Amino acid sequence: MKHKILAIAQTKECFPLTVSKPNALLRVFNKTLLEYAIERVSGGYDALPVIILEKHFPIFRDAGLPEKIRFEIIDDISLVDTFETVNYRLTYADRFYPEASAGRPSPAPFKIEFAWDLLTCQEQFSYMVDGTNQGHLEDYAVVKGKVSLGKGTVVKSGAYLDGHITTGENCIIGPNCFIRGVCAIGDNCRIGNAVEIKNSILGNNVYVSHLSYVGDSIIGDGCNLGAGFISSNLRHDGAQLVTRLMGEKISTGRDKLGAIIGDGVHTGIHTSVYPGRKIWPGLTTLPGSSVDKDIETCYL
Repeated sequence: MKHKILAIAQTKECFPLTVSKPNALLRVFNKTLLEYAIERVSGGYDALPVIILEKHFPIFRDAGLPEKIRFEIIDDISLVDTFETVNYRLTYADRFYPEASAGRPSPAPFKIEFAWDLLTCQEQFSYMVDGTNQGHLEDYAVVKGKVSLGKGTVVKSGAYLDGHITTGENCIIGPNCFIRGVCAIGDNCRIGNAVEIKNSILGNNVYVSHLSYVGDSIIGDGCNLGAGFISSNLRHDGAQLVTRLMGEKISTGRDKLGAIIGDGVHTGIHTSVYPGRKIWPGLTTLPGSSVDKDIETCYL
């Protein structure tokens, strides 16, 4: 048996998104990097197993990946040398393998080293949103650009979607919300009244139900953003955003960058987040919080 996918790493460069999951489970347009790599190598999920370390197995198992992906568990990384081929290593700096499209050759893989690279990736490959509608549009919902809706997703009256936007399954969008730019919204999400989502990535089971703005941000799985949540995404002087990571200041190369929030975060009402700030998985904020630095310990 030839093994061609090795998925093992959880790197700090992509914190806080990879605090609770390996790099291979980061998503672009609602599909994991692991799934893109499998398709690139084999053309099918069940054509070959994915090699992972025993210590990461629970994370992979609980990640909601398609059951048809087959895993082979090893307890020692040195065992990889005994496999005949390992063509793609989803390890330190993972890569997104974009699909070719009509009139476009298959482009080179896109390197994803830091969390905000996921936003840049989706902007660069926005043409991959095909506009397939498997959901339901209520009367007076407006859809412009290319918008793909998953099965069971409902876009309610007064919702306005404009851009390259994809949603997962069983989402409720609206009423009276605004989604624009290049956005990916996962399965079972709720985008409610007077909410604006711009150029962002929302994971599965995310609730942004009332009176909120999410701009140029990444929101992990299972998050609930309380009413009045605001993510600032622009410096007053217009300079590129700099963020702290592993004790160092790192230039993101982006003029706009909002919040980067890990899995399972709940924010209190009227929480405001400064540009480029990060919240680690499972944490909370108090009502009226102003997040001016990364949160790695719980406010409560």
